[in-house]
Amino acid sequence: MVMNRYASIYEKWNSILKFCSSQCIDRNILKKFKILMKILYSKSKTELNMQENQRKWNEIYEYYQCGGISHYIMNCITLLIIGVGISLSPIIIFGCIEYQNLGEANQLTDIFNSFPVGWRNSNIFIKLCTIVFLGYMLVFTIQFITSLPRLFKVHNYFKTTLGISDNALSTTKWNEIVESVSVTDSSQPVSMLTIAQEILRSDNYICSLVSDPSILTWKLPGMTTVSHFPMSQHFFVLFQMALTGVVIDKNGSSLVNGAQSVRQPRIQSSLSLRFRIIGLLLFIGFPFMLAFELLYIIFDYTKTIRNCGTNTSFREWTSEAKWAIREYNELPHLFKIRLAKSYDFANSYLDQFPMTLTQPIARIISFISNAILVILGIIILVTDVNLVLSTKVIGGKSVAWFVVLLAIISYTSTKIANHKGPLLNADEAMAELEKYVHYDFRDESNAVHSVATRNRLAHFFQPKWRQILLELASVILNPFLFGIVLPVKASSIVEFIKINSVQNPELGWICAFSTFDMNERGFNGTANQRDKVIRSIRNFEDNEEQNYGSQSLLGQDFISNELTESINHEGTLLPRASSPLIRTDFGGSNEALDNIDRYAPTEFFAYPAEFEQEL
Repeated sequence: MVMNRYASIYEKWNSILKFCSSQCIDRNILKKFKILMKILYSKSKTELNMQENQRKWNEIYEYYQCGGISHYIMNCITLLIIGVGISLSPIIIFGCIEYQNLGEANQLTDIFNSFPVGWRNSNIFIKLCTIVFLGYMLVFTIQFITSLPRLFKVHNYFKTTLGISDNALSTTKWNEIVESVSVTDSSQPVSMLTIAQEILRSDNYICSLVSDPSILTWKLPGMTTVSHFPMSQHFFVLFQMALTGVVIDKNGSSLVNGAQSVRQPRIQSSLSLRFRIIGLLLFIGFPFMLAFELLYIIFDYTKTIRNCGTNTSFREWTSEAKWAIREYNELPHLFKIRLAKSYDFANSYLDQFPMTLTQPIARIISFISNAILVILGIIILVTDVNLVLSTKVIGGKSVAWFVVLLAIISYTSTKIANHKGPLLNADEAMAELEKYVHYDFRDESNAVHSVATRNRLAHFFQPKWRQILLELASVILNPFLFGIVLPVKASSIVEFIKINSVQNPELGWICAFSTFDMNERGFNGTANQRDKVIRSIRNFEDNEEQNYGSQSLLGQDFISNELTESINHEGTLLPRASSPLIRTDFGGSNEALDNIDRYAPTEFFAYPAEFEQEL
């Protein structure tokens, strides 16, 4: 339809040119004008074709990742039901339940009121929380409904054109999908690297920003070193939302390069203003965000802890770690598989360091709580159950209330006290961990058994309770970060994206690190950026599902043998040639961040330019 509009305009201008030529207007002027119109028409056609290819590959991967139309619909309906339940839970908990009648109730109707009665009994804050949560679910429902026509179109494409049903989609590899598309549609790009760059344009920029040791950092008064500020899961959602439409477009291409570079000061001001607006909205909505975070933790994190099974550590990779560990052009489903394989080895390594106080205290608490439960069980067996459980003990609480509390304490402390030793030693666990994580946690001496190495891993692989506290603290921290810290960083972010972007003939302006071309600009910076690109190349080549039929990218002349060799870790399970880690002459893969304390920013927050001044 858009092409027809351009063609119609082109035909009209042709008729105008013919009329002008009949009126004896200078032929040279007409000729130049006609050439200009052809160039504009050709450029519009090229841009339209490029947008069509981008749209199709993004939709194909989105459909592949959601597992088919039926799985997507059922998953959205499930999330919708759970979301409505969470939205109505404040009214049910604080309005519908008559807590003062719990001791005298004979049936459920004595303690549960109807929802209209619960609504009237609730205060204004509870009602506003419910309205806000239901409004969010309404937006989710609208997005779900509007996405169905597009997904049904892709569903028909998979079923009729590719011959892949939803049942077969879960067992089909991504490279098989790409091969099927390439066979049926020769106009689609066949390069797996180009396809990954199209799909992950925005994600590649986020990866590069997180990996940089100077952008998302601060140095508060009293801090001796510059470090990354805490970044929660919701921080990255809001951060990516702030960049979209100002610094990068909806497809993930840079908006500060090419002809747009003259607008850089205006873009910096717009980004700074958007950060402040988000910070202000977060500050105004602080009470609702706190209630949302509490409900989110109760309904989501408890599921994660329940699924941990025998894992007593309840550790999880942090949100910052997932972006730092993720390689350039690594598709999300492949990254999840790689990360899932690392949990046992990360836990095994951290378990090498004994918990000198935790386990003995857990044994004592487990013994006391279990002993009290056994005594109560014996008393209940020889007396009346209802009489014992309804007996008031302390603060008006019944025995039944304390039994539930003791059962929770006993379960948690027993799992910690009965912690089993690691199956691998420290060298073996670290070698296997590096095999899947592709990140160098070792200290400057390359030691596995040092506390510094352990602390580096523990910073990224934290217990679940610490991440819960971070998510709660982010309700207060995010308004500060978006309202004060990030506006100061706006110019640095825009400049970083401008410098580290290159133009791709098919995709437009993309992240320079994702091109895997070390000769492109943007690779003469810190050592950890260069090493991350080389690790990304290796990961892309080693993954059969993502690099199907592609030639080696590491055989280029610009990479020396010293750059492509791996670290020689003695006593590891992995041979030297297969180790995914490297260390160049410039230092370790994250050495720039480790040695950041050598710099002394003069301002409250750290600017990239200030890192050039050493003490």
